[in-house]
Amino acid sequence: MIGNERMAREIGSKPEVVTVERLEAAIMVVARSIADTGEVTHVPLLERLESELAKMKSARDGVSRARQIVGEKVLERERKRDLLQSL
Repeated sequence: MIGNERMAREIGSKPEVVTVERLEAAIMVVARSIADTGEVTHVPLLERLESELAKMKSARDGVSRARQIVGEKVLERERKRDLLQSL
């Protein structure tokens, strides 16, 4: 299987950026096609898109959690510093 960047070079275009919004739109298109036609051959594609979306959202959640943890530690240090300065 050819990677996105290599394929883009071969056809002379830039690789497309995968975003949550693009995955959600693709899921809607595939789901609508399956619902309208009853064609089950596209179900694996739908499942793959849903899996990729879940991974992307999970990664986002991980980054958010990390930022929250760091932010809480910074606030805790600032509170301690302010308390010590007020003594």
